[in-house]
Order: sequence, then C-alpha cells, then structure tokens
Amino acid sequence: MCQLTEEKAGEKPGGQPEEQAKDKIGSLGQECCVCLNENPMCGFIPCGHCCACEECGKDIMKESRQCPICRQQCTGILKLFFS
Repeated sequence: MCQLTEEKAGEKPGGQPEEQAKDKIGSLGQECCVCLNENPMCGFIPCGHCCACEECGKDIMKESRQCPICRQQCTGILKLFFS
C-alpha cells in the first residue's frame, strides 16, 4: 500500500496553514467554474453538481438555466452550507 504525504515549509506535520484551510472549507480546494474567484456554494437541481459561486449560480439561472458541467437543464439552485 502506498501512502502519500505532503509537508510544506512553515507547516506543522498533519496540519494546514490557516489561510489554506479557510479556502478549502466547503469546496475541497476548488473554485467556481465560471468566475474562477470564489468557492462553489450552489448545487444545481436536478443534476446536483456544486460548481458555481452564489452570484454565478444566480446568473446562470437567469440566462441559460444549464449546469456548467453537464449542460443538463436546471430547475433551480440550492445554496449549500458546509461546516
């Protein structure tokens, strides 16, 4: 079995710098697939893809109403909260 570990300068083993940890909350380190600036916080209904920030999700629903990932017609968005 292979186990990968990653240590960075200034980081305690097993931990993450505080700034990186904040960026990863709720998005697993991903960014909005539309603006590439914010964390994805909207799930598209019915496909369930969580790939857009709230602002871009609302814009998509006003314009194309298609999921940016699978292009399925969306009936709504669900704002997601991660803890």
